[in-house]
Amino acid sequence: MFKKRLPIIISLCAVMFYSTSASAEVIPTSNTLNVCVKPNGQVYLLAPDAACKDTETKLKLQLQGPQGELGATGPKGDKGDIGAQGIQGDTGMIGPVGPPGLKGDTGAAGPTGSQGPKGDTGEAGATGPQGLKGDTGEAGPTGAPGPKGDIGVTGPAGPAGPQGIAGVAGVNGPMGPMGLPGQLAIYGDGTAGAFSVPVGSTLDLTTLSGFNSLAGKDHFQFTSINIAGNLIIPSGVVLRATGDVTITGTITVATAAQDSGNGAPHPGLSLAAPGTTFASPNANSSGGIGLSALTASHILTPPTSAGGAGDRNYQTTGGEGGGSLSIMAKGNIRVNVGGAINANGMNATNPGGASDISGGGGGGGGVIILVAKGSMTIGGTLRTNGGNGAIGVNGNAGTSGSGGGGGGGGGIIHLISSSSPAVTGTIQVNGGAAGTDANTGATNYPGGGGGASGGNGGKGGAYDTSSAAFVAAQAGGAGYTFTTVVPEPENIIIR
Repeated sequence: MFKKRLPIIISLCAVMFYSTSASAEVIPTSNTLNVCVKPNGQVYLLAPDAACKDTETKLKLQLQGPQGELGATGPKGDKGDIGAQGIQGDTGMIGPVGPPGLKGDTGAAGPTGSQGPKGDTGEAGATGPQGLKGDTGEAGPTGAPGPKGDIGVTGPAGPAGPQGIAGVAGVNGPMGPMGLPGQLAIYGDGTAGAFSVPVGSTLDLTTLSGFNSLAGKDHFQFTSINIAGNLIIPSGVVLRATGDVTITGTITVATAAQDSGNGAPHPGLSLAAPGTTFASPNANSSGGIGLSALTASHILTPPTSAGGAGDRNYQTTGGEGGGSLSIMAKGNIRVNVGGAINANGMNATNPGGASDISGGGGGGGGVIILVAKGSMTIGGTLRTNGGNGAIGVNGNAGTSGSGGGGGGGGGIIHLISSSSPAVTGTIQVNGGAAGTDANTGATNYPGGGGGASGGNGGKGGAYDTSSAAFVAAQAGGAGYTFTTVVPEPENIIIR
């Protein structure tokens, strides 16, 4: 079998050699060649689209075999000749500038240049020191005599002579005009010294023990006033200071005007007290009547009974009118942030029960008058609000009911100073809220009207006989806030 294949292999090698050196017809397009082997062992290349005859054998020849193993390294050859010099390449880009070199040695001085042109004349120098005094010159000729001098001063007077006889007395002149009153007296004389209530302490001057603690200083003529704690003071008081008044704590003014529940309530400074007009089995309830703005602005020395009391029956409580307080300082008045002065009307209350109880009216707000000859700063709170009306109670759950009480009218706050007050805090003169009505049927016990002050008191809830309809309880009207700036504040206090 070996002898039969040898001619084929030799022929194949011849075909491969022929195809790579002499043939241009069949060009291998890959790493293999297709050949046909005849029965007699001859081999020829097969065209790409041709096929071998049926008696022939088709073979695919690999032009390049797999890579053999790396052979052993041969001996080092002799060094070749130096090749010819290549063509010079393009000039490279300029590299970055290198760091500056060290400073070189100073060169030799050059030759002196030619003289420049003459410069401008400089400024004059400072005056030199005075020279030495020269020698005295020769005396000049005597001048002509001068004019006659003035008469000399009179000599001292001689001793006084004896007193002459007294003359006849003259007629008395007319009486001069009366001098102005002492307006500055409104600020007091400071004889009570400094007055203060420290932080964390309470001084109640509405009690006998509080009054006794004043030890004869109840005239309230202080040099300065400093309220850092809590001061409770009765209505109608005037605090005077020759210096400053500073309030960082709270001043509470006690209520004043009252209603015993068995008669007409005290109207305070208002024009009319609240009242009830009966028309059996019902009644009409009215609130108190407050002041006009001009009248309220002239309340400069308020009475003890300032806000009017609310109308109430014998079963309800509260409804007292707000009190009054005046502070007059020759220096400055400061109500700082966190400080407060309260002169509010009292809320009415209804104790309730198993029967119908109408609500009482709230008290009218009080009055606060602040007078400062210096400056005035209000960073805290001033309040003269009206009190709230009490609720009506339908205790027996019957068909008849009870009206709520009317709210008290707002009070009056008046700031008087020589310059515009700086107000960054809160000033309240609100009317009190109305009490809630209980059962608004045709048969109803009327609620009490609210007391008045600057603002009107609210009506109590009641069945109005004139309109044959139930009228709900009403809130009190707002009061007044005034600011007066005059050079001499004391002049408008004393009349």
